[in-house]
Amino acid sequence: MSKLKKIIKSIYSCLYILFKYGPVSLKRKFDNYKYHNSISQQMIDAAHIFSEDVLEKQRKTQFKNPIQISILTPLYNTPEDFLLDMMNSLKEQTYSNWQLCLADASDDNHSYVEEICKKYCDEDSRFVYKKLDSNKGISGNTNDCFKLATGDYIGLLDHDDILHASLLYEVMTKMQISFIQMKLNLRGIFTTSQM
Repeated sequence: MSKLKKIIKSIYSCLYILFKYGPVSLKRKFDNYKYHNSISQQMIDAAHIFSEDVLEKQRKTQFKNPIQISILTPLYNTPEDFLLDMMNSLKEQTYSNWQLCLADASDDNHSYVEEICKKYCDEDSRFVYKKLDSNKGISGNTNDCFKLATGDYIGLLDHDDILHASLLYEVMTKMQISFIQMKLNLRGIFTTSQM
């Protein structure tokens, strides 16, 4: 793609976000762009690139204690590209015993959120979705996600975040070690990209 086409595409994308989602979403898009293109993020990405062979080996790993992890994600007027990126990052996980619990309080102007979620639910039973009657705020909506969860452990994921393909695999690896070391007395594992 020529440089001019990239510039035009970027301008169009910015205008689309501005008019469809407002100035706050446009600022978030710029902030995310700056974050993901910062030196520290590039260093993190370079350190966490796995070959397809490694990812395939992770997919084939059979854990001694294969627990289900329920990931809670409350939704509210989530921009389409953020929603798709987040959901696809779950589908790409090398550890497959998870479920994504989605409680959607989006308004009528964001009906695509429900359409996308229902499509994913139809294609993959690990996606669990509920359309909420009202927006109860992030804590109330998260509580509704929790009611959908059937997993052994709970994880939280913001609607505009993505997971590295091996994140849940790495969590399970640490949990297996913890099961042995702590004799099933595991309290929790915390993960963040902000380290």
